[in-house]
Amino acid sequence: MSKIKTDSILITTFIIGILTLVVFLIAYQKNKHLLGLEIAKNLTFKTFPLILITFILVGLIQAMVPQNLISSWLREASGFKGILIGSVIGMIFPGSPYVFLPVLAGIYKIGGKESIPVIVSIYSAKFLIGINRLPFELGILGPKFTFIRIIATAFLAPLSGIISQVVMKMIK
Repeated sequence: MSKIKTDSILITTFIIGILTLVVFLIAYQKNKHLLGLEIAKNLTFKTFPLILITFILVGLIQAMVPQNLISSWLREASGFKGILIGSVIGMIFPGSPYVFLPVLAGIYKIGGKESIPVIVSIYSAKFLIGINRLPFELGILGPKFTFIRIIATAFLAPLSGIISQVVMKMIK
């Protein structure tokens, strides 16, 4: 892992740690800190097996998917077809932002400005629809919520790619 990525992780961890400390102190003043810690403990025990198994699954999928093949294929895709392909790939792309964002950067570097609509649709699909979250979502929020969320967000990734095409034409 490069220095920048390590620094970014440390900075993010530090910020979340400070935020947690501030919220803990507020909860302490309201005598809710023990209840909050109990809720956190219960959530941890409930979700830890799912998190562990999902991380293993994501790792196995990442090991099997040739990322350079995806990058080269998508940069050649153009127009609405490329946006749809990008949306599907974004939905199924495994891994954390630390894996995902460098792949997008690679597509951008290879494809240039012409790849922006595809990249926007991949990014939107990954974070709006991403099926790698389904086990968590189903387990924690339930199937009804998950179904409604998928239906409500399914068209947003391609739409974001189309909007980015329009914006690119406007700012040329």
